[in-house]
Amino acid sequence: QNLEERLVNLEKIQEKILEGNCIGDLATAYLQIDEVETAISHLQRALAIHRETGNKRSEGICTGNLGELFYKTNNIDAAIHHLEQAIPICDEAFPIASGDFKGTLALIHMKKGNIEKALSLLENGEPQIAVHPIGYGKFLCKKAQVHHIAKRSKIALQALSQAEEIVKETHTTSHSELSL
Repeated sequence: QNLEERLVNLEKIQEKILEGNCIGDLATAYLQIDEVETAISHLQRALAIHRETGNKRSEGICTGNLGELFYKTNNIDAAIHHLEQAIPICDEAFPIASGDFKGTLALIHMKKGNIEKALSLLENGEPQIAVHPIGYGKFLCKKAQVHHIAKRSKIALQALSQAEEIVKETHTTSHSELSL
């Protein structure tokens, strides 16, 4: 291919990536108005586009967000499947998201009685998410839940205290991303 053809192909890929991002943003909007099934459908469409274009970062995020949505809708098997797919992708392409997804997967495994797996996920995910205050606050809440279920009250309280400090430092309100 000559340079002009390669440029045209690159522009087409960039347009597809933007389309995938827009569809993903629509999923977020549908979720905010409790249209969960529509949000899932849009995330699946966005995921297909990101896989097609090789956009690993967005592929990992969409896959993990699907896992989060499936967890919230109590479709635990689908949640585990998507989170387990997202984590290695995000480990490479977007470690902060990987840390977040590890927190959710840890909570799922703890609820299923797999304490070793849950603790391992928390241990591996915490340094990844700690650089993002709001995400870290959410992670700490999940960590507290895991340790509460494991009857480790002291660690659970420490995690909640850390999350509370983040709320104060970031001036988070009940209407923002991290409300405890």
